[in-house]
Amino acid sequence: MTIRIRPIHPHDLAAAENIFLELRRQTYTWIAPEKFQLADFASQTQGENIRVAEDHIHSVVDVKATETTNAGCNDAALNSSQLVGFISVQDKAKFIHHLYVDSRQQGRGIGRALLRSLPNWGNAPYQLKCLRLNQQAMTFYRACGFIEVDAGTSEDGEYALLAHYGMNGGASNDAN
Repeated sequence: MTIRIRPIHPHDLAAAENIFLELRRQTYTWIAPEKFQLADFASQTQGENIRVAEDHIHSVVDVKATETTNAGCNDAALNSSQLVGFISVQDKAKFIHHLYVDSRQQGRGIGRALLRSLPNWGNAPYQLKCLRLNQQAMTFYRACGFIEVDAGTSEDGEYALLAHYGMNGGASNDAN
């Protein structure tokens, strides 16, 4: 399996919407699940630079010898891909609005790969807000070199304003 980061395409929208909906319902347990809708993805990422993480799966299967075109070869390669995460950024402000990785794929370095895919990552400052109750995300961002620079309260709860000032700030460690 190989992770590839690329700009979002129209055919990715349904998978991105589902990841966004599913993870918010799983993570933000203090918010009523019906508050989250599939349409939120389009409204919350409008005008943002969205990059997706795609898992390429290459497998070899045994097929009947009579179905092969290569003499003596009974294997056929199958290639498929699956969207496993995305990041949306307000480019001018260098503000990371959303970063989500499918819960079944977390811990494989996908979140860090999405961060490294940002223009000038490691050389330019980026900021984001993270709800304090989302401890898994807070831990991840700190491990990536983000530091708290401010705090506030939103309708969803208290948040930390985190900043990453470059120089790889821990983002080269692929533990997550």
